[in-house]
Amino acid sequence: MSPFCGSIALLKILLRSLKAPLSSASWRRLISHAHRNVGAAPPTRTILVKPIKRYVYHKLGTRGRSKLLKGHHLYFSRMFSDAVLFELYERHTVDVARLYARKSTQFVLELYSSEKTLNEREGELVLGIREPHSDYYLCRLTFLFAARGGGVALVIGGLQGPCGGHKRDVIAATRLLSGLRPKDAVLLAARSLARELGAETRAVATDALVFRNKRGGLKFADHDGYWRERGAVQESAQEFLFPALIAEDQPSVGRAEMKRAIVVGACAFVRSSLRLQSGSTVSGLHSPLPRSSRATKAIA
Repeated sequence: MSPFCGSIALLKILLRSLKAPLSSASWRRLISHAHRNVGAAPPTRTILVKPIKRYVYHKLGTRGRSKLLKGHHLYFSRMFSDAVLFELYERHTVDVARLYARKSTQFVLELYSSEKTLNEREGELVLGIREPHSDYYLCRLTFLFAARGGGVALVIGGLQGPCGGHKRDVIAATRLLSGLRPKDAVLLAARSLARELGAETRAVATDALVFRNKRGGLKFADHDGYWRERGAVQESAQEFLFPALIAEDQPSVGRAEMKRAIVVGACAFVRSSLRLQSGSTVSGLHSPLPRSSRATKAIA
């Protein structure tokens, strides 16, 4: 990019920030403090300007985007340990589960900042699945935490396959995982994280997505049919709601074994990563609200 183009882009950002200066400023203060609080490097410009760019919902305004962003980070910083926050703010990956598949192969489910794989317009965190030696993800699910109905929900804002194709690799991985598709794996991991935190799982409807109205029609696949296939119901024009995740009562072999490893791994990750507050217990996470009303109020 030429210096001229860079100046034009910076000017556009400044002009957008003038539309809601207080919202933009409060977001910058909050996220900068969150990074300093855990000893992480300062947030990048990409992070600082999030409220003034389209984010998750294509019709959400600057104030709404700022509220959504601040709510997620307030909730996440109160729930999870400084060690986890540091890794994510530094754009490192955190292991959530490891799957031991057929033919002595392995797959790892990782959690990381959406900025790492350029999914920052779809949410704050990404669950990705890949082989340990691979430098690309077979599937990436982007999400954030938001207030819904007096409680908290894990809201899915994006579901992407591997960059640059790799369709055959996805098919091969499905076979090695005993028929469990990579996108099924990341969705199950997300729902397991939500259940362990006492949160709902929701997904943004295709018509409400941030990229829905890009020129030339849809930029990404229409996932509404997939959400329905996995049991979700469209609660509004903007979101799908998934039913409560129920443990499967069947022998842990083949695909069922892979699914059980994801659920167990995700639950263990949450339990080992929590910032336990005074008077709180891990078992308290199964209540409708996450441990205290303060966490819910933070994202309301």
